[in-house]
Amino acid sequence: MSKVDNWQVGLVAAQNREFEKACELWLPLAENGNPMAQVNVAYLHMRGLIKDADLLIGEYWLSKAKECDQPEILAMVEIIEKQREIDVFNELSKGFG
Repeated sequence: MSKVDNWQVGLVAAQNREFEKACELWLPLAENGNPMAQVNVAYLHMRGLIKDADLLIGEYWLSKAKECDQPEILAMVEIIEKQREIDVFNELSKGFG
């Protein structure tokens, strides 16, 4: 399967909530420097959408995506980081409720 095919099949898998399959397809693209794949793999890990989700792996892929100079990618990274901050705040707030 070509890189384009992996990307497209991964999108369809994610739309069908087949996140494991999407991650398997996007991971090689992320490893080859595709910043959009890096963001997507990071998101799947950080939101716990895959079986072996790992926050540190998510952070790693997010940091790799930050290395690109594409404004739309950097905007997506910022959104994910803000969501992470909200999640941490919500978890901490539970202890005070």
